[in-house]
Amino acid sequence: MRGPRFFIATLLAVAAGGIAFAATRSGEGAHAGTPPPLVDWELAPGAAPTANHVAPRIAPLAALSPGAERSLAALDGDWGVAVIDAQDRTRYEANAERYFPLASVTKVVILVTFLGQAEDAHHALTADERDLATRMITVSDNDAAIALWERIGGTAGMQAYLDGTGLRGIHPASPEQSWGDTEATPRGIATLLARLRGGELLDRTNRAFALALMTAVTDEQRWGASAAFAGERDIAIKNGWYPAEDGWRVASAAFAPDARQRPLVVVVLSEHQPDFESAVAGIEQVASAIGASAAGS
Repeated sequence: MRGPRFFIATLLAVAAGGIAFAATRSGEGAHAGTPPPLVDWELAPGAAPTANHVAPRIAPLAALSPGAERSLAALDGDWGVAVIDAQDRTRYEANAERYFPLASVTKVVILVTFLGQAEDAHHALTADERDLATRMITVSDNDAAIALWERIGGTAGMQAYLDGTGLRGIHPASPEQSWGDTEATPRGIATLLARLRGGELLDRTNRAFALALMTAVTDEQRWGASAAFAGERDIAIKNGWYPAEDGWRVASAAFAPDARQRPLVVVVLSEHQPDFESAVAGIEQVASAIGASAAGS
């Protein structure tokens, strides 16, 4: 568990444009500290593969972790899991093409969209914009999310960014809905995070900024998929939770951003849960089994 000094130091790095964060993990070179490009996990419809394209192997979750599969089968409600392991170039999945409401995991999509739009416009973030992004991710501030949702152009702005980058499996909330009603498949969110981790979505500075925020999420919100990374430091994470009329919606997504760590992305999405506590316990049970299996492979 990280203390206040780490949190403050990280935010100072963020205020400096994220460059300090990148420097802590790098040697020399324009993209030092950035992991090698990942597999083209998803290609936009009609898009040609890149020169170093390697099609991923797709396997059931049980092929990675029979324990995780057994845990899922015993849980209440509806669940979906996607694990991307860039080390063995495999996507492990269970119910990964089903759409789930994201709740506050949507904030990662808002963040990436906002930073991508800023790049396209050659716009340097203002202090206010950095503050909004920091509060939205690190403490899951809803007012900050509303402000950035409006700045990206809401539904239309997010959809345009997703279309432009070839990201699929994410359906932005309609104009009549809240941003938190955005839905996605586990595969869609895992792909977004894998491409963010691999440096395929944002430039070096914006990627470092995004990773700094996700690794500085407050300790109280570091439950869930982070259980797949027991003993690892500085895990990037974002969780979402909402008590809907038909049960709790609880979602968790985490990955190891450091190039020295195993390049694993773990996404667990759920809905129709009887209560928040049992949903979190279920996510952590599945994630722990995934982490244990990955460590032993």
